[in-house]
Amino acid sequence: MRAARPTKFSESGSVETEGGRIASTCRVFVFGAASIWVAWLFLGGGFFPINAATLPAGFTESQWGSPMPGAATAMAFAPDGRLFVCLQSGQVRVIIKDGVLLANAFVTLSVDSNGERGLLGVSFDPNFASNHYVYLYYTVPGFAGA
Repeated sequence: MRAARPTKFSESGSVETEGGRIASTCRVFVFGAASIWVAWLFLGGGFFPINAATLPAGFTESQWGSPMPGAATAMAFAPDGRLFVCLQSGQVRVIIKDGVLLANAFVTLSVDSNGERGLLGVSFDPNFASNHYVYLYYTVPGFAGA
């Protein structure tokens, strides 16, 4: 029968054996290295290479507008041709017909933008040409919800 090796636990939660090796650190390193290798394999290195989109005949790809100053969550074209872009932080930015981002926000709302919350949608009234109503979907700050 073999004698049990003395083992002690460090404050960080790792296990130190008599030889001084830290067993849990090795397991974490091996698990981390294996995770990185699997992610590389699936996300572009091996099984599923990432390629640019191939457009159907007759279509072209072009950038329209300027980079947004925050995380864009939704967008919609108004009947008059302007593009309304929602930012998670509560701003609605407008890009006019020639692709120019207007300097000032269309509106800035107070929103709860934690996680996947914030300003999430925009749409236009069916009678937008006459009443100019814009509808926004957003998370109200401090609302506990059900």
